[in-house]
Amino acid sequence: MFQKTASARSVAEDGYNGMLAGKLDVISGLTFSQKMMMSMIPLTPKKILLKQIRKMQEV
Repeated sequence: MFQKTASARSVAEDGYNGMLAGKLDVISGLTFSQKMMMSMIPLTPKKILLKQIRKMQEV
């Protein structure tokens, strides 16, 4: 899960640029598909979401 992580510098730059753009939420260090999955979390039923989280933690 954490084999390819973002550098601290890139995360800080993303946060800084997001702040300058007036964004309240900035997702950094993820691929496009991971960002899409993160944006779908509020729309996902809690039961399905918890099942997916459990699968990730068991590995």
